[in-house]
Parts: sequence; C-alpha cells; structure tokens
Amino acid sequence: MNPSNLLVGALAAAIAVFGGIQVSAAIEDAVPEDRWLPGITLPGITTPQGTVPGVTAPEQPAPEPPGRSAVPRALQAPLYRAATFREVLRRVRATGARRVTSLRVDADDVVALARGRNRRIVVFIRAGGFQRTSDSPLAGTQPDFALSRIRAGVPGSLVRRVARRAGVSSGFVDYLVATYSPIDDAPYWLAFVRGGRGFYRAEIDGTGLRRLG
Repeated sequence: MNPSNLLVGALAAAIAVFGGIQVSAAIEDAVPEDRWLPGITLPGITTPQGTVPGVTAPEQPAPEPPGRSAVPRALQAPLYRAATFREVLRRVRATGARRVTSLRVDADDVVALARGRNRRIVVFIRAGGFQRTSDSPLAGTQPDFALSRIRAGVPGSLVRRVARRAGVSSGFVDYLVATYSPIDDAPYWLAFVRGGRGFYRAEIDGTGLRRLG
C-alpha cells in the first residue's frame, strides 16, 4: 500500500474518530455511547421531571406544501437512504445550522456538530423521528464547511459502493463521517466497515472512492 495513503488515512482517522463525549444521564439510553463528536459534551435535555434551559424540544415538521410528494417524516431506517437523509438535512438546517464540523450517519442515528450565527449546535436524530438539539455560544474555531455541500443521495450511494468494494452486505458498513480536511482544504466522507475490514474515503460529492486502511 502507498505510504502516503497510510499517512492520509491515519490523519483522516484521527480527525474522524469521535471521542470525548459523555452523554448526560437523562439521555444515556437514547444516545449510544459510540455516537461521538470531538471535544463536545452534550448538556442535559428535556426529561419527565422538567426541561433544562437552552435545549430545544424535538422540532415539529412544517406542513408539506400542496402539490409536493410527502417526505418520510417518520424517518425510517436506514437514515442514509436518499429520501430519508434529505429530511435529516432539512431538520439540521431548521436548527439554524449553516456550517458543519462533522456529521456522523449510520442506519439508525445521525449526530451533527455544526454552527450558525456564532452558536455551536449539536443535533442528534434517531430513526423513528426522535430528535434532540442543543446550542451554546461558539468558543474558538474548528475547521468546518457549508452544510449545503452535503447532498442527500451521497451517503446511501457510498454505503452500497463501499459494501461492494469490501465484499460485504450493506449492513456491514458501520457508519459514515462527513468532515473537513485542513490538509486538503476540502470536506470529504469517510466510511468505516465492521470487523476490521478497513475504511474508505470519498470526496464530499461521493466521487474518488478509495480504501485508506
């Protein structure tokens, strides 16, 4: 394997490995421990005992305009399917997010670390429609890119293509991460395959798929 690919892969993995989040006790059952974002601790959320200030309740989708086909509001798994992921992106935009540091998607969950109007925004969405959003003042800067660069059809396409390359079914593709490379000055996708079968990189539009490790 080309040594430069190993170096890029190591750097990419270091950027994309989601660590350092400790989910509050109120949502430990709702947010799996492996749904990580770099350096972010999710605050408390709405519980049966009350609502912690500064955390929004799940968004109520706006009515569909007449003449347009209905979007799958139930958000059925897999969330990376194009029609469903389009709704996921709509919900992330509805929080005020305009730029993304990282967005992690698998069949059942999406976690986005984003920003908008000097606010840091963390969005968790689960198949079935569960959503929690938190925001706080933006402290410091992290590399990010425009949310509009993420296209609804790309994650599902990547899952299918990575599965073919790895010689496995789509269910063995563990998760995807969209993030930004300061080295390349560009956003990109990483796809991780279960069972130590490697990880793959593609440009943010889904082109240039290649194995890194």
